[in-house]
Amino acid sequence: MEMVDRYIVAVKQALPEDKQDEIGRELKANILDEIDALSEQDNNSEDAVKQVLNKYGHPETTANRFYDRPALVAGVDMPLYKKVLMHVAAFLFTYAVVITLLSMLDDDSINPFRLMFQPLFIFIDNASLLFLVVTLVFYFAGKTGSISAWLFGNWSLDKLPSNPNFKISNSDTITDIITNSFLLLVLWTHLWMSEEAYQQLVVALAPSAEHWRIILTVLCVQSLIQALYRLTQSHWQRSSYIAYIIDHAVFAIVAIWMAATTPLLVVTDAVEAELPKMALSFIESSQSHFLLSVAAILIVLMYFQFRKLPKLK
Repeated sequence: MEMVDRYIVAVKQALPEDKQDEIGRELKANILDEIDALSEQDNNSEDAVKQVLNKYGHPETTANRFYDRPALVAGVDMPLYKKVLMHVAAFLFTYAVVITLLSMLDDDSINPFRLMFQPLFIFIDNASLLFLVVTLVFYFAGKTGSISAWLFGNWSLDKLPSNPNFKISNSDTITDIITNSFLLLVLWTHLWMSEEAYQQLVVALAPSAEHWRIILTVLCVQSLIQALYRLTQSHWQRSSYIAYIIDHAVFAIVAIWMAATTPLLVVTDAVEAELPKMALSFIESSQSHFLLSVAAILIVLMYFQFRKLPKLK
């Protein structure tokens, strides 16, 4: 029985002190019962001991079967924990985008690659601290049961979402915020960029297309407002979903309209003489192709959105 005793001690070492004796006695009784049953069949107690202990496996595995260790975040709090992490992460990423945009304003620079990667680096630098703080808050609040009381205490049937299968994607919302913010910056470059830097730009809005600056500004602002509102919602409502489809439809129509009235952008005088004719021709011809591609993508998105619309109440 010396091997059984050593196994029991190893299991007890993986348990909290206040549970060691109780679980140790229960485990030993179970093991001895199984050894006795095998010994009656085989008449070799040593083989029976090894067979039973091998069946139980690693002492820590056995300890985990007899004792459920408390998690950092209680199971009942896990849905809220994930939701808070997602929303705080979305806020952190939005903050990173704002910081990047402000730094671009200070540097008189428009750099799409910087807008793509700098927010990501800022987010990664702060994500670990965010995760630690949220987890600690849920750990200490969960131990007192205050989260469950606050979350479920005032629940009623009228708080059920009318469309539980239509959750709003935070990633899509953040993408809309970034896209519209960047487009607004591009549209009003001359307001925030220094005169010297503005004169060095390769392309600028054509004088005949100035009205598109106002139209696109109005569209971007309303789309940005919609996106900010969606951050406060967890599920789609029929009205907000229809507004989302209309937003895509208007942008698609405007993109097609602009493609038919190109060129919208012209090469500035400062660099026109330095560019080869092939580059000038490409800049002029590619505008309509790009706008039509944007319109096509939006139309495809609208198709899938329309298919979901009848299921929304």
